[in-house]
Amino acid sequence: MARITPGILAERPTLAGINVKKRRMQEELADLNAHLQAAAAERAGAVHGVNRLRGLMDNATQQLAEHRALLPLLPPDPRRNDRIAREASALDHMHRRLPHAHALAAAATVAEEAAALEVDWCQQHILNLHRAHIPLQDTEPVTGRAEDIAVARQYEAILAPGEADEIRRRLTQRKAAGLLDAWMRAPGVTVLRDGAGRLFIQAPGRPIELRPTTLRVPPTAADVLTAALAAYGRDAYEESEGGRTFLVLPVRAGTRRAEMFTGPYFTIRAGQSVAQPARARTEPWTLTVVDALGAEEVLYAGEPGSSVAVDSAACAQAIAEYAARATV
Repeated sequence: MARITPGILAERPTLAGINVKKRRMQEELADLNAHLQAAAAERAGAVHGVNRLRGLMDNATQQLAEHRALLPLLPPDPRRNDRIAREASALDHMHRRLPHAHALAAAATVAEEAAALEVDWCQQHILNLHRAHIPLQDTEPVTGRAEDIAVARQYEAILAPGEADEIRRRLTQRKAAGLLDAWMRAPGVTVLRDGAGRLFIQAPGRPIELRPTTLRVPPTAADVLTAALAAYGRDAYEESEGGRTFLVLPVRAGTRRAEMFTGPYFTIRAGQSVAQPARARTEPWTLTVVDALGAEEVLYAGEPGSSVAVDSAACAQAIAEYAARATV
């Protein structure tokens, strides 16, 4: 029978607690990965929508130009004129749709980035479960499969060979894992990892660092909306009142921030904070216009359950359309 020492007894609850946390975080990771797949699909669809619309516009522009060029060579025909008018109207409609398509693609790209960063953070937390009492910057040797160690979506590989200029390369997770695997198989090489997920390949005369580029604060719901607004050439500012944060921007583009509240301006709210994580937001956007006398009118209220990218693009479109009418 194996001897049970006090040290083993003290260690057992810790190991059990780590295993429980690990199972929970692996379940969370599965949810995050599913969310990332959905966000990636939405971004791909939005980018395809922009490209498709541009292709349709190019074809329609060429066709309209050809039909107009033929008019002087043909006998008068009201039906032909009507067809050209319809083609011109359809092309104009495409032009009006393009900013929204760009806004949706921009918003979906930021939403996907937020989802990807959340996945990376969760994976790093899982790897750090046993490091509860180890300072973040301290390193420790690691062993095992390279793909289970280099888990970030992207790394910067840094080689500092002696006194020469260092070499830097961006690597995907797959390539970083391949590089790590090659060195782990080499004799006399030690691989270290710190709590931030940085990997240090201790090769004789060739120290290499693999630094995750994705371990930064994920974009918030406000960042997604800001990307959609930027597609229309608009900026928004974060304000707070009574512990709640919201976004504001003037109706007239170009109005200085200091003068914004003296004229009509927009407010955009979503629950208590617009800076909540993009995935975890609980309420859609509510867009309100406030006139110079303080009277408020709701212009847009997002559909519950809509993605943050779709909601943000629709809100940005409502702002652009109202501002266009107000400045005519």
